[in-house]
Order: sequence, then structure tokens, then C-alpha cells
Amino acid sequence: MSEAMVLDLRLGIDSKGLDRLVAAMSGPDRAKAMFGVSEAMRRKTVSHLVSIAARRHGTAQRLGASPTNYLASAARLSYNSHTEDTATVEIPKAGLRRAFRPLTIRPKTAKALAIPLNAISYGVRAADMRDNPGRYGFSGTFVIPNTGLIAGKKKGGNDITVLYALAMQAMIPQDRELLPSDQEYADTAKSAYVRAIKAMRTA
Repeated sequence: MSEAMVLDLRLGIDSKGLDRLVAAMSGPDRAKAMFGVSEAMRRKTVSHLVSIAARRHGTAQRLGASPTNYLASAARLSYNSHTEDTATVEIPKAGLRRAFRPLTIRPKTAKALAIPLNAISYGVRAADMRDNPGRYGFSGTFVIPNTGLIAGKKKGGNDITVLYALAMQAMIPQDRELLPSDQEYADTAKSAYVRAIKAMRTA
């Protein structure tokens, strides 16, 4: 998925001696161990996302809107994979990349971004609002001249509600707390690898 947030772990010289154990293991055994690592990393990611999802509704609360459950959805959709040398967790939510760097969002096909300004438009694409205005209580939507604002005209009257602000791009700051820390991932991975090695030795 081109829009996935991808987390890779490669065991190497920073693995406090685990690299020697990895080198001594056969390919199939390494692959089995890395499966355990990738699954442990996925579980760590899911539990973290579920935990912060319960309290990360700042924009929705400010607008008086219902949350979109973006983070909870990311947790449900995450999955893991592995090779003999890598453990990977993929989350098909590109916005989580801002855990590691700021993001600049630009429109893909539209001329501008439509940023929601109230509870009605929050979580609703401007194109959907335009194509299905009746679903949201409007007879239609329009751009207010010389303002960069999209408004909706209420059904059965002349009242209007400002719905979106148009922008050419939006800057979103980095937020490292969106995902577990580097140390948490490293500790999780190393513990899972050691468990896998012990299990194979006692099998």
C-alpha cells in the first residue's frame, strides 16, 4: 500500500548481542523468530493506538463534532510481516507518518484543501457535501466570493452555514506520541526475539 505507515526493525549491532544469536540460527529459525518479533511489534502498536484514541479528539471537541475514530481504525487495520532479517508493521494510514516528521498536506486532485470549520462538516469530504447536500440539511453548497470559504444553504430558507476554509496546503507538526517510542519498540522486539529463541531451544 503506497499510503501505509511502515515500521521496519532490522536486528544488527545495536541489538546487545542478539546479532550473534541471529547469525548462528538457520534461515527458517530466524524467520520463525522474526515472525514473533513482528507480531509483538504489531500488538504494541495496536495497544498504543487504542490507548491514545480514547483521548485524542481535540479537533472534534473544539468543533463540537463526533470523533472520526481515525486512530482506532488505524489499530484495526494494522498488520505485520517478516523475513529472515526484518520485522515489519504496516498501518494503512499515511497521517501516522507525522509521528516521525512534520507533514505537509496538499490536494491530490482538487484545486484546494477543504478544512472543516464546524461539527457538520467535520469528517465529511467537501465533494460529498457538494454532491449530497440534502443528507446534511442543505439545498446546496457554494464558494463565497473573495473569501476562500465554502458555505451551505439551508433547506427551505435563505440561511447559510460556513462549512470549510479553502487552502493550498496545510502543515501538521510532528507528534511522536502517536506511536510507541523507539525504545519501547526496541525493548518489545528484543524481548520477543529472546522468547522465540528460548521456545526453540526447549522444543
